[in-house]
Amino acid sequence: GRNGGGAVGADHVNLETKQLYLDFVCPVTGVNVKTGMMEYVDSFEGTLVWADAAGILLTRPAAFVNLSLGYFRLYDDGGVPGVKTADLLAFDATSQILESGRASLSYLLLTDDRGAGKTTLNTVGASGLAPVGRANLNGFALYQFGNFLWFPARLEVAPHVAEPLADGDDLRRAAVRRPCSDREWLRTN
Repeated sequence: GRNGGGAVGADHVNLETKQLYLDFVCPVTGVNVKTGMMEYVDSFEGTLVWADAAGILLTRPAAFVNLSLGYFRLYDDGGVPGVKTADLLAFDATSQILESGRASLSYLLLTDDRGAGKTTLNTVGASGLAPVGRANLNGFALYQFGNFLWFPARLEVAPHVAEPLADGDDLRRAAVRRPCSDREWLRTN
């Protein structure tokens, strides 16, 4: 089991690695590069993806916007590399508004070939954060399409007030969360 190590010389795991990645800035381009096993949280407060995954994340600040592009392997269950996997491609453009607000445009592509055929889920969305008095007003809108849908493709608007979560909150840290836990994933081809 996890962290079930015993005495010296025992055949058990004594140390579990949660995150291990390289983080550096390319001196030529100024791109921040993170590669390895790291936490990735989508721009929608982790509503779709909040996971520890192997991948690479490139971030580059520009004039009025921060750009990021990431590729993550969320799941790998094959004896052959690249077979029976779930992969995520993520692109974000985030702009600072005034002193403490922000707005983001995002695109997520989830591919999964663990089932009978390869499925894809495209998500485009916008999110924003604005301080209102002592609270932070946070909201986002999503549109999903593809041949594998969690729910019928439609505009989802979910504004809410952001509140910090406990570090061990397992519901927010699933690799790919379903928006409604009581619904089964729908396959439409």
